[in-house]
Amino acid sequence: MQRRSFLKGAGAALAAAGASPSLFGMEQFEVDFKPKSYKNEQGVEYHYLTCPRNCRDACSMIAEIKDGKMVSIKGDPKHPLTQGTVCVKGHTYAMHLYNADRIMYPMKRVGKKCEGKWERISWDQALKEIAAKLTEIKAKYGGEALTEFVYSGNEGHISKTIAPGNFFEKYGATRLVRNPCDWPRYAG
Repeated sequence: MQRRSFLKGAGAALAAAGASPSLFGMEQFEVDFKPKSYKNEQGVEYHYLTCPRNCRDACSMIAEIKDGKMVSIKGDPKHPLTQGTVCVKGHTYAMHLYNADRIMYPMKRVGKKCEGKWERISWDQALKEIAAKLTEIKAKYGGEALTEFVYSGNEGHISKTIAPGNFFEKYGATRLVRNPCDWPRYAG
């Protein structure tokens, strides 16, 4: 298959994905849903957010803040899709936010694997060391030796929409096709 044919086919697939609700007789709908943060009489703050941790659904949640600390997460009952529900990951978000083992800075292993010996390093040092290692790998094995695989943190949403078109593509990395249904939602 030639590049031009592939691009034409990909463009048609993306256009169909964008039009898919009308193709299947489903109506498109718009929601005027602009929640605002607020504070009650007792000084408890409520902030609207979405679940950014290891999830693609981005459910609407309300964080309860007391004395500057998040104490609970609840589903937003006014959200048209989630209607007040939040999964276990969403409910435990505050626990992860304040976990004593949460990594806040770049860390470098100073012992052997599984010894648990790490030291904090600067962002500049971390970026320089990563860049040097990637340059070494590419020079020794070629760009295909690196594979894009992100499924943690934001579950790769940022990486899927930015990095492939930039870093991984320019590096010449091996690309993964996870799920053919996955990509049209980024185009939409």
